[in-house]
Amino acid sequence: MVAGFNNMTVRGDGHTGGRIMTEAVSFRLRPVEDLEIIPFFYDNHVFNAEASPSIYLAGAALPPEFDREPFYGQKWATRRSDEQNYGVIARGNLAKNWRLRGGFFHTQQTRLKNDVVFFRNVRADGSANLDILRYPRHFSESYSGEVRASGVFTDGSYRHTIHFGARGRDVLRRFGGGNTVSFGAATVGVEQPRVEPVFNFGVLDLDKVKQYTPGASYVGQWAGVGEFSVGVQKSFYHREFGKLGAVPATSKSHPWLYNATAAVIASSDLTFYASYTRGIEEFGTAPDNATNGGEPLPVKVTKQIDGGLRYRVMPGLSLLAGVFEVSKPFFDRNLANFYTTVGNLRHRGVEISLTGKPVSDVTIVAGAVLLQARVSGLSVDQGLIGPVPPGTPPSLYRLSVQYDIPRVQGLSVDTQFESNGSHFANRLNTLRVSSARTLALGARYAFKVSGIGASLRAQAFNVTNAFDWAVDNASGRITASQARRYMVRLSTDF
Repeated sequence: MVAGFNNMTVRGDGHTGGRIMTEAVSFRLRPVEDLEIIPFFYDNHVFNAEASPSIYLAGAALPPEFDREPFYGQKWATRRSDEQNYGVIARGNLAKNWRLRGGFFHTQQTRLKNDVVFFRNVRADGSANLDILRYPRHFSESYSGEVRASGVFTDGSYRHTIHFGARGRDVLRRFGGGNTVSFGAATVGVEQPRVEPVFNFGVLDLDKVKQYTPGASYVGQWAGVGEFSVGVQKSFYHREFGKLGAVPATSKSHPWLYNATAAVIASSDLTFYASYTRGIEEFGTAPDNATNGGEPLPVKVTKQIDGGLRYRVMPGLSLLAGVFEVSKPFFDRNLANFYTTVGNLRHRGVEISLTGKPVSDVTIVAGAVLLQARVSGLSVDQGLIGPVPPGTPPSLYRLSVQYDIPRVQGLSVDTQFESNGSHFANRLNTLRVSSARTLALGARYAFKVSGIGASLRAQAFNVTNAFDWAVDNASGRITASQARRYMVRLSTDF
């Protein structure tokens, strides 16, 4: 059995205070030798988390930097939510060469209170208009499951694996109905308490989604030479959406999905690979500043192609280098401020990573991504949006180093460094935010108490207290980076 309990007060985004209580438990059962069953339960409660303000610019100018420690939202503008997840995972042998795996999952979330604080039309001096949006109680529930039968057959140096599977989900969401109240002039970063008003809610939206996806795949491996895989799926997607109590609009989609991968072993240290995938992706929900804010977006077909190499630099240290291209629909607000598909998005780039232990007791994870993101379509042609999506840095570098202290069993220290390049802050591509660099330091001590494993973790984030702006590419919202902060956490298994 693995169980956990967490009850703590947090201040996220450098501002948002609140209390979070989490409980989780899981069991590992073996009723017979070839069958394993893992039931689990997770429960999470958020109590009165302060709503961190969202900043929306008036033009091509950023507001001045400000002190991130004082909370400049409204104390009564908070969020409360409950979430429960439970399910079961099972796996066992069907016959000599066949194995069956499956799982059933249930997720339920209730947003008891959800306030959104907007600083709109923010100008270079920090002046703005303050609006606060409050939603009524929202509810979402999902039942999902997956089952897969896998057969493995060996013939000398050849290994053949066949998978037959299906997965499905049934989702219900009640959302929307929010009411916005305007409070007039305000200044970003300045505490300005206002009296809590009365909010008048509208009619909720009801969204129902059913999706079932059967499929099959094959993996062939030739020892010392390489491997090849191919898969195909048929997705049956059905959605009903409309106002609660009204006749819903329905939409259906039955796309074929497929993928193929190949890898060639050039030597004991070098392998080349390539893959192609045609899949479907959910794109979350519409941002709160859109007229359809909170609406779940429909699934869309996406495509990805990539290729590269894996090279063992030395024992324990591996290099991965590849190129990729991802194509998907691009969502943004149209002229009616309705968040919908307005074009096509293409991500093309290079990814490099180096992982492993170059020397004893030292573990490194280093990575770099160089990305060219481009949007095309009628909205770009008409000059309504720029060709580069906002909030997408053209470069990202990360380095993590951990040192296990030999003289103290279970004690390690670590550091993480991250740097991203300057990128656009608005959808017209007339304003950029500067590059950002952050440094984190930490230590971990693993020990046992009465034979029970435990871990004490201490971390310091944004050690240099750098001030940067983060850009949300979906809504155009900008937020200040988190100030220097510390965390100490004790965890145990029993």
